[in-house]
Amino acid sequence: MPLPKSEAERGEQERTWDNYWNKYEWPEHQEESTAHLQSRSPSCFRRLAESCGKLQRRRTDIAEEIKPSKYICCFKRRGHGFEQHLKKKSKAPGFHGMWDIKDPAFLDKVACDCLIKVTTVDPKNSRFELRMKCKWTFRTDHQNERTETKLRRPGLRLPGLIVTVDESRIWKDLSDKDSSNTVLWRGISRFTISGFERFEMHDFPFDRQIVNLDTFDFVWNSNTVEGDFDFSMNLCSFHVKCVSLLPEWDPYSPIVNAIREHNPANESDYKVRAVEQAPPYANRFTVKLRLERANWYYVAQVFGLTVMITVASFLGILIPLEENLPDRLSLFAGGILTLTSFKYSVGDQLPSVPYSTNFDWCILFQFLTLIFCALETLLAFRLIQDGYIETEDGKQKLKEAETYFFFALLIVWMIYWLWIAGRDLGLGFGLWPHDWLYILVNQEYQAEEDEIEDLCQKKNKSKIAELSEELAELFKQINATRKKIADLSEQKRSPDDIHRVRLHLDLLIAERMEKEADLNKLVHDVPINMGSPDKAASSPLMNN
Repeated sequence: MPLPKSEAERGEQERTWDNYWNKYEWPEHQEESTAHLQSRSPSCFRRLAESCGKLQRRRTDIAEEIKPSKYICCFKRRGHGFEQHLKKKSKAPGFHGMWDIKDPAFLDKVACDCLIKVTTVDPKNSRFELRMKCKWTFRTDHQNERTETKLRRPGLRLPGLIVTVDESRIWKDLSDKDSSNTVLWRGISRFTISGFERFEMHDFPFDRQIVNLDTFDFVWNSNTVEGDFDFSMNLCSFHVKCVSLLPEWDPYSPIVNAIREHNPANESDYKVRAVEQAPPYANRFTVKLRLERANWYYVAQVFGLTVMITVASFLGILIPLEENLPDRLSLFAGGILTLTSFKYSVGDQLPSVPYSTNFDWCILFQFLTLIFCALETLLAFRLIQDGYIETEDGKQKLKEAETYFFFALLIVWMIYWLWIAGRDLGLGFGLWPHDWLYILVNQEYQAEEDEIEDLCQKKNKSKIAELSEELAELFKQINATRKKIADLSEQKRSPDDIHRVRLHLDLLIAERMEKEADLNKLVHDVPINMGSPDKAASSPLMNN
């Protein structure tokens, strides 16, 4: 079970996942607006249940991500479809033909159009498999050469997954004849990916799953050695689309986040003329897939069948009690045994979890129903056998009470099945899965994103080492300058010569103080467990 969170922590996580439905590409599609935040108006049944506290209050998804029912009031809907993954791709230049500009700020920027096909989802073994195809687009400087330049192949590192590269190649787009400044290149890469994820089954079969693909590290591969990564790839756009080849799972738009965005306005390497128009870029991303179980099979073939078995079992209540006690009890016992066998046959396909799912609670209440019917039968039999009910009028009233009891149980279980099937039947009420914001906020801890390297800390650590070396060299120069001043005084050189050396010494001391201030700032910004800051802080250079 997810650990309980305070309202402050929950609010912070909700702000973190805000606008999650619009993060299927990077940079985010700016044309999407908050107009999609139209919430599903809850029915009167749902409002009544929530007001009574019988249902946990669930927030609503945005209008475009609400799955339409297959039926309208139990009648088959024609032409219904569910295509959340086919969201509009941005029309910005970074997602299409790129920029035909001969400027370092625009060259060697790559656009990636990624299609992920879900081929295997195995909750029992916490395993999944994917097929991924990446289409590359980028431009290089036009060299006016007749032959193609030797370029490296685009690659992708997925340190948290098991990846097999099936194909990766690039080619020059000869149809782009209007470009005079740059050369347009296109490419394609195909990957087979497998990984492990602990699937949460609290709401089975009304569950939604987040499949975390961890870090996408885009790199350029060497042409000679497979897996030899030369340098990082600068992606200016990243569009991800997910489809499911499994009829049991419906995909939603993925969630893409850049780990560290580089803004050319903050990069000193770019020229001033390119700062205002140069696109941002990133090298690494995190990708999360959203999958929802298509539960109609379980509603009809699992819940529906167990409800029918339960109803068929407590039909024995309508059998006359006298001289038919064994027949009644055999029906109840047979129903319990059938439900037990059915429960374990379904449970073989599910992971063994330390909590009860919706299916477990349903089977439990069906067991209790049949046990309660058996207890009622024995109680009524003892009342007749012990002489508490002797008259025909009393027996008739007992028979009517059992009939009413049968119809009450029948109505309860019919309402229950309509409640779990109401969403798919288009009845306007029923059991809905938790909304995606609830799923994202209440994910169980699985050491996600443990493959993401903290580049800021690594950069600070290397900077500390560089400053320490520079300070050591400065101290040598300061000591040498002081010695030179002493020698000039002994040699009784002119005051002008000594004054020039003293000015040089003051400059060295000022530079030392500036670098010490920078080093102290870096030491305080880096966590203690890195080790090196403490060592740098206690070094003799700092003490001097």
